[in-house]
Amino acid sequence: MLPNWTQTDYNGIHVYRTGIGTGKPVLVLVHGFSDNGLCWAPVAQELEATYDILMPEARAHGLSARVQRGQPVDQVEDLAAALRASGIGPAIVGGHSMGAGMAAGLAVRYPEMVRALLLEDPPWWLEQPGQQRPTRIFDENSPIADWLRDLQAQSLESNIAKCRSEHPTWPDMYLRPWTEGKLQFDLNFLTSENTGMSPWSELVPAIHCPTLLVTADPAQEAIITPELADKICAANPNFRLANFPGIGHHVRFAVHEPYMQAVRAFFASV
Repeated sequence: MLPNWTQTDYNGIHVYRTGIGTGKPVLVLVHGFSDNGLCWAPVAQELEATYDILMPEARAHGLSARVQRGQPVDQVEDLAAALRASGIGPAIVGGHSMGAGMAAGLAVRYPEMVRALLLEDPPWWLEQPGQQRPTRIFDENSPIADWLRDLQAQSLESNIAKCRSEHPTWPDMYLRPWTEGKLQFDLNFLTSENTGMSPWSELVPAIHCPTLLVTADPAQEAIITPELADKICAANPNFRLANFPGIGHHVRFAVHEPYMQAVRAFFASV
């Protein structure tokens, strides 16, 4: 976090902000599951001369409010309430993974708040007939939960070293906040029903603003498949596609400069 950035709590939702009172266009950047707001800091540093940037932290993440076991959470409503309280007008809203799902949900539920979307590998899958809508991203008995418990039993520095060995192409500017987010994450969230989650087939046709969909390589553990990307773009002409072959789920971590080129070009067009 830079010295001139501010931090505010809006009813339990912690928000980092780069440009309060500047009158610049507003950009909101929402982090992914078990991350924190500062996972967007490298992007915010490059764009803060142009935008007033807000980086909210989802409930149970970062410095936002904790949750009780089994407590229902509506992440879209949390996001909307925090943005209303911040006093901003319509914004470009970007998100990664879980945060991309939140951003898309905001654009559908509150279209007056969103003038454009940036969706980095949202948690969307091709649905099977009769498949039930998920209400949790991960369960407390999942391998991801075990992984998070293991990380939380270790020190920050040892986790950073482990992450650096597993992701040698990730620069340090992403490694530290990503690792800090894992230690800040409230494991009770794994027992929460996330009532704000909606499948892509409901969200995509209802989005009426320009949208950049950033996808990567499912063979490298990215989520959006080429088949699904084609279906999304066919379902809504407002969507544009930026694909990064050979890259995994954390696109901007792995290829920051190419990612920023695609994002800047999109922002310049909206």
